Amino acid sequence: MTETQKHLLKLFKEIIDICHENDIVYYMAGGTLIGVMRHGGFIPWDDDLDIMMTRDEWEKFVEICRNSLPDDRFLECQELNRDYPNTFGRYTDTSTCAIHMNEALGDGHAGYVIDIIVLDPVPDAEAHRKYMEDFMLYSDLINPTVNYSYRFNINRERYIEAFERIQRGEREAVLQELEQRMFSYKEEDCDYYVLRWGGVVFRFEKSMYGRSRWGEFEGLKCRIPDRTSDYLVQHFGDDWEFIPPHDEQASHDAVFSLDVDYKTIQDDYLPLIDVASVKDKWRDRKRFYFDCMDERFQNGQRLIGAHAELYRMEIERQCSETDHNLTQLLEEGKYDELLQFFGRHIRTLTSRPLIGREDFSGIRRFEDPIFVDPGDNILYIILMTMINRNMIAKANRLLDVREQKKGPLTEQLQQIRDFVRDYRRAVSDYDLGRQEEAVRCAETLFKAYPDNFSLAMFLSRAYIEQKMYDKAEPVINESIRKYPDEGYFLKYLGDYYKEYKADEDKAMELYHQAAGSTKNGIVLFEIDNILKGNNG
Repeated sequence: MTETQKHLLKLFKEIIDICHENDIVYYMAGGTLIGVMRHGGFIPWDDDLDIMMTRDEWEKFVEICRNSLPDDRFLECQELNRDYPNTFGRYTDTSTCAIHMNEALGDGHAGYVIDIIVLDPVPDAEAHRKYMEDFMLYSDLINPTVNYSYRFNINRERYIEAFERIQRGEREAVLQELEQRMFSYKEEDCDYYVLRWGGVVFRFEKSMYGRSRWGEFEGLKCRIPDRTSDYLVQHFGDDWEFIPPHDEQASHDAVFSLDVDYKTIQDDYLPLIDVASVKDKWRDRKRFYFDCMDERFQNGQRLIGAHAELYRMEIERQCSETDHNLTQLLEEGKYDELLQFFGRHIRTLTSRPLIGREDFSGIRRFEDPIFVDPGDNILYIILMTMINRNMIAKANRLLDVREQKKGPLTEQLQQIRDFVRDYRRAVSDYDLGRQEEAVRCAETLFKAYPDNFSLAMFLSRAYIEQKMYDKAEPVINESIRKYPDEGYFLKYLGDYYKEYKADEDKAMELYHQAAGSTKNGIVLFEIDNILKGNNG
């Protein structure tokens, strides 16, 4: 662990103690949850730690922290500090320094933090839409450095009216009115949670979280969502298990110090800044964005619409000119050839400019995607290629866009939707401890989709973990034959030799081969623990 990670772990232990003593449920969140599942702790390059709480649990946490924290700890949140320029909570060590951009002008406490995101209950999609519009405005009023509503082309008149009221001294009244609307739904009346973060107001099924189950983070027992895999796939896509390329291993920009508190550093530079003038310029900039957002929105729509038509024509041209019989390749299960043919088009059809992402810059297009229509027959071949080559979440998203923009699915496309539903159910059942049911479902799917990479991965792991060695061996060996460049299956063949054949030498040989030929972080973590155990 880095020194930063060691300090964050210390803060996290303090939160765990508060939650344990007061029966407060939290959940590991975001990249921190990936760390739990893929690394058993911090992602090696990570420099933050995120957790979530439902609104009811959060309100208990706030009341406990209101008067009981040590002098060098502070809970940053709107409930306790209206000068704090964020909508999520931060458990802060005020004896250290971690000054981010929107804290640079001295608003709020800027030490090392654990971010705490609140999950607000909402009953349905319409309530979520209203919540989102209110929350974008709320975020714009609280954080002057970031533009939230601008991305959705909403709230122009509401922002102007609210800003003028704030200028007349009604800031507290404006914020409370929004809070009363957004945070009024009762937990027992709702089936969904909404993430209280202006960047992306995610909507989740409540059952994804449940009462929580247990994971491990740097040797600490920690709470994770009941349906952790579903959460991570929705949040990060199919490949969350895999180690990203080095240039995608990002950390945060801030002024960090474990030895000097943030006030000491701010006292050095704040006298050199005209804080009031800078804040006025930030507000002027935000007002400018509101004034021009409709024109910008219309221009963006025209531009992406033209690009979408060009993409559609390119797919049509390539399909008409190819010497391949695409339907025959599909019938023969030649998905690698199909992936080579359609790879560029898959990247285009599922690209951020067309269908967005559930992140800050991509959420606007995610809510209003552009569908490039290659025709349902070609789309079916593309989607079959995707679900058989570990792009199930992307395929499902493309189906959602197709249905949203073109209406009910054809029978063939509905079959793919059914496959995705059943596959995700199997994974969820396995997460929730219903292993027999999960394996049965996966086996049924595998009979219909024998070339499905994701099912092969799932069954290889499940068979070994459930000690179903007779079933494991043929699936794993066939997968090694089909996917010789993916070391994932070598790892589970190693487990087969270690646990069933009691051949330690063969198992170690396979583990070393697997480690050199996979980017699957879970497998690498498991191999590392096995090798450490052998050397220890």
